[in-house]
Amino acid sequence: MRRLSLVTLVILAVAETATAVPTLSFTNDLLGDYAGPRTYEVHGIGSGIEDGRLFFEVRTNLPQSGGTGRDSYAYTTISPGDVLIAVGAASPFDLGAMIHGIAATSHGNVAQQAYGGEVWQNVAQGLLYKDATFADGTYEEYQDWLGDRGQPFAPYDGDGNDRVNSYPTFIKNGTEVAGASGLEYSRVHGEDWDYAITGWVDLDEIGLLAGMDYALFFAPECGNDGAVHTNVVPAPVVPEPAAGLILLLGLPCLRRLRE
Repeated sequence: MRRLSLVTLVILAVAETATAVPTLSFTNDLLGDYAGPRTYEVHGIGSGIEDGRLFFEVRTNLPQSGGTGRDSYAYTTISPGDVLIAVGAASPFDLGAMIHGIAATSHGNVAQQAYGGEVWQNVAQGLLYKDATFADGTYEEYQDWLGDRGQPFAPYDGDGNDRVNSYPTFIKNGTEVAGASGLEYSRVHGEDWDYAITGWVDLDEIGLLAGMDYALFFAPECGNDGAVHTNVVPAPVVPEPAAGLILLLGLPCLRRLRE
């Protein structure tokens, strides 16, 4: 077997690291701005762009199996919501944004106490749903409850009514796209948050281009807390001359390996 040259090894190393998950920039949510048990607290969201993909991480105390509690309708299981991606806007509540979602769990209409009789699409964990519509949080008094106790909350849902919780939670409907996204729900140890929801989505599939604003949002079914993260897609990085030279020098080596 022929030996690989140093230049070829460098090229392979570059190719190997090209798809690595980038360092994420995080937006932390206000601590303590949740209603009910600590289970419903969302700690923040982070994102980063690498190799044509948007990577994200949501930090929360809610397990994937949900928690038992009471919303505005019934004493029931409170499930995790889905990850919302708003393209072309710096806020998930911007009416002009293109709204997409990635399912954090596989579900249909699990909020029958609030949306009985509605037909929702059955979504699968990790899949992308383009042009998605979302259900609202089912604990309608969330903002009013905190306000009566002098506790701040963020983000503001922008609906002008503190007695109605308009946090988007579950994907109700959308165009399913397979193979363009992924998501994992993992237990975390040694941090202030108990679970991490990590995932990615192809930029081309959601129409997210260099220089465009985007926003991520996550809240549990009840909407007892939510977190938002906004960012801008950076311009493509132009390779330095030295990097281009390495690639050119490596081409003859690759040709010799095939001989």
